[in-house]
Amino acid sequence: MNTTFAHRRQEVINQCPSVEDLKDRWPALFEASIFVFQINDEFQRLTTKHLEPRFMAKLDQDIPKLLSLFHSKGGALGHRLRVILDVLLQVFLGAVPGGAGVTPITQVVRA
Repeated sequence: MNTTFAHRRQEVINQCPSVEDLKDRWPALFEASIFVFQINDEFQRLTTKHLEPRFMAKLDQDIPKLLSLFHSKGGALGHRLRVILDVLLQVFLGAVPGGAGVTPITQVVRA
């Protein structure tokens, strides 16, 4: 994929193909097993930075705020979110809501 990047880029810019045409022409770009690697490679190619470590570090930093936001929601959505979060905390983190010693999300995602 690295060798075809410039060609793919020019094709997209100059021809503006539809998504279906891109799928027909470059099917590997849309394969689930390759997709994550392609996103990481494309991000690094464009920014010269590694995406996954940056994303995971930022996610670890922002998880407490996100959990607080989810727990503060009211109504039916809030109830559904609390049930889901409670189960996730018990199963993946071995903790109860509001408990101490929460494992960083990077360890949960990679487990």
